[in-house]
Amino acid sequence: MNKIKKTLAAFAMIWVLMACDLDKLDNPNAVSPANSDVDFVLNQVQLSFAGLFFGMSDYGMQMTRLAHFYGPTYEAGFSAASFDGFWSTGYSGVLINTKTLIPAARDKGLYIHAGIASVIEAYTLMSLVDYFGDVPFSEALDANNFNPVADDDVTIYAAAITKLDEAIADFGQTSLAGPKNDLYYAGEKAKWATLAKTLKLRAYIQTRLVDTGAKKTAIEALVAANDLVDTAAEDFNFKYSNTIANPDSRHPYFTGDYLAGSGYYKSNYLMHEMYYGKSVVDPRIRYYFYRQVNATTTDVNELSCIVVEPPSHYLPEWPFCAVGDGYWGRDFADFSGTPPDTYKRTAFGIYPAGGRFDGNFYAPVAATQGLQGAGILPIYNSANTKFMLAEAALTMGANVGNAKTLLLDGIQRSVDKAKNFATVTPTNLIPSTTAVNNYKAFVSAQYDAAATDSDKLEVIVKEYWISLFGNGIDAFNTYRRTGKPGNLQAGLISNMGKAYRSFTYPSVYVTRNSNATQKTDNTVQVFWDTNPANFID
Repeated sequence: MNKIKKTLAAFAMIWVLMACDLDKLDNPNAVSPANSDVDFVLNQVQLSFAGLFFGMSDYGMQMTRLAHFYGPTYEAGFSAASFDGFWSTGYSGVLINTKTLIPAARDKGLYIHAGIASVIEAYTLMSLVDYFGDVPFSEALDANNFNPVADDDVTIYAAAITKLDEAIADFGQTSLAGPKNDLYYAGEKAKWATLAKTLKLRAYIQTRLVDTGAKKTAIEALVAANDLVDTAAEDFNFKYSNTIANPDSRHPYFTGDYLAGSGYYKSNYLMHEMYYGKSVVDPRIRYYFYRQVNATTTDVNELSCIVVEPPSHYLPEWPFCAVGDGYWGRDFADFSGTPPDTYKRTAFGIYPAGGRFDGNFYAPVAATQGLQGAGILPIYNSANTKFMLAEAALTMGANVGNAKTLLLDGIQRSVDKAKNFATVTPTNLIPSTTAVNNYKAFVSAQYDAAATDSDKLEVIVKEYWISLFGNGIDAFNTYRRTGKPGNLQAGLISNMGKAYRSFTYPSVYVTRNSNATQKTDNTVQVFWDTNPANFID
């Protein structure tokens, strides 16, 4: 696999040099159905998709306080150029290659290749809509059209669901051969088919505010068919290795945090919610975060806010400056400079970044620690299914099971995912069954005490949000769909501007396409977001 990654990295570099932007996709050197090696192209699609997910996920995590956002306002935090990378990856790395690959694979009787490409294409299309709304689709990959128009986001979502149906049909065919390298499911087409059906469920729940009755029926049918991602063995994850090579195959969060001191600030709000938000500590916290120190510094040269009072608009339940007991990150939209704290601030842990389990070591990070970067991208886990079905049962009255039972099942699966990720020491700090049950009992009591369905949904989504560490796409989508978790930590300044309902278009699109028009601002809503203005903060 690492040899393949090296080869594909070289291909990717060539691609960057010779591939045109979205407005100039005509490339005489590009592969075509006649000259393509479907295995080689599928490898490129799989790796490009991983890069796309990582980039989009990181931005979604920032918007939902799963990761630190510098700010100081929403508008200042991101520019149009911020989105150029994953936009270009989506079109030039994924979509233009799936357009070539799918017909070529079907012509050659390689239906598993075609099905995999269709699933990845569908996820990519939906994600571009989720983040930008109307985007080029029908004309986007026409080599004779340098200025493709944007299609209505409703039609693109429908096309993506059709792609999933086509993938399911492909997986039902007898294929002449499987892919040489399936980086997600190791050639098990049944798991890909299950994923395709599950992504349809995800799409129906994501769009449940539009044509709710039809979505409810579709969701119930999928659950009745009983072929959804509901075991850890079916989780859709991209797996990194601990190989130091060219390219580096380690998780980007690991290389950013363990090679020369922690380079990422962690979200004080998330750490606070996991450590102090309940009467029991979240059993996943030692997997998500690694503490380099056992106490917050009192040195203003290392943490200048330590002698500052919280802003007047801060709520009492929000942390400020640091969390305590060595959990040391940054507050939302803290845009201050970087002091000499890289070997003291909290680092990513073992899950999902492939770092070190927090075993009360209180030692500086190093490249030889933990899984040494062999982490994952948790693109879709079985816990997601349970949390989304809990939402569907509560908000739509869908006949998919009991909402509270599904909620607690989602928590268990999320905790198990972290606990089973790798063998860790010291074993006495591994959360016991009793500790996990106590956590679930607390959440169960919260749910029972919730007076309204909105309050119950808050409990469901808060737990889903915690489980989505490493998956900012679903976190950002869920936040805009439900408005929850509520009361997320505000920025340090009282007027952060308007929260993103969709991202502004990338500069590579609006500056090089004569048919592209930049959005008026970041409050433009995608079609499935029918919630009122100022619905989220």
